[in-house]
Amino acid sequence: MTPAVKSWLIIGSIMGLSSVILGAAGAHWLSEYISEDRVDTYETAVRFHMFMSVIILLCVLVFKNMNMKFSIVHPSLMFFLFGSLVFSGSLYLLSLTDVSLFGALAPIGGMMIILGWVFFIYYIYSIKSNNL
Repeated sequence: MTPAVKSWLIIGSIMGLSSVILGAAGAHWLSEYISEDRVDTYETAVRFHMFMSVIILLCVLVFKNMNMKFSIVHPSLMFFLFGSLVFSGSLYLLSLTDVSLFGALAPIGGMMIILGWVFFIYYIYSIKSNNL
């Protein structure tokens, strides 16, 4: 396993772990302190946080198992990681502080995630059929 693959597997795993911790914390005590709308926002952040951790792990494993040059998928992973941090992070902060500026950052994170998918689709499309 290359250092890059190992690093991304660790990053995806840490994201998964942190999403479970934040989700459990939110489920057990958050509704006592914030409004239902803000709880919904928090749950959206947890859901995307968790999805993106799984997506990062799957993308790494797909490219690793295809014996493809791993650096080709690196930009997608970076967009997924930073998009998730900006999207979920801004929603976590919005739900906990009710500062509307944080809500304005979520679409930027969403666009980064979309760019990650666009790059990933391009990489898959550009692979020669005999390499699949």
